[in-house]
Amino acid sequence: MSNPIPITNDSMLLEVIGADLVLVINDVTDKILDNIKEVVLLNVYEEFPYHGDYVRLWDDGGFLGAWSKSIANFVGNEINAKVGYDWMSMDYNPDEHQHGNPYVDRRENLAHDIEFGVGYDFGGNAWTRRPFWGVVERMVEDGSFDAILESSMTAHGIVFMRG
Repeated sequence: MSNPIPITNDSMLLEVIGADLVLVINDVTDKILDNIKEVVLLNVYEEFPYHGDYVRLWDDGGFLGAWSKSIANFVGNEINAKVGYDWMSMDYNPDEHQHGNPYVDRRENLAHDIEFGVGYDFGGNAWTRRPFWGVVERMVEDGSFDAILESSMTAHGIVFMRG
């Protein structure tokens, strides 16, 4: 066992615990991002594969790669990290009909359009509802991410006890 760190004030407590909690939050946001990408792969890409000349960009300029996370930031007494959709990271190749066409850039609303099968001027999978976000919401609601948080806290030496 390592030597205990004497904590004599609130600042020291925040500093000692905060460093470990940053690691925990990074673990949790990594796992949330992994889960979102897995759901997108299954519900958007694999459930409705595209056949023909259209080239999907996947993680390299495609919808899958538009999901990312920030590194946890510890400022004051808050730890912040973000997992989200960055539509600007997708390539817009209008002549290839990747994320739009020569007249409309669809990247900003693409997550909504995919989820609900709307907003397109062509057929095929684009008109098929490919729900992915509801799966992620259920994981938040059913406690799946709670288990990830508890596991990461334990891995970083923070004893987690439910009250």
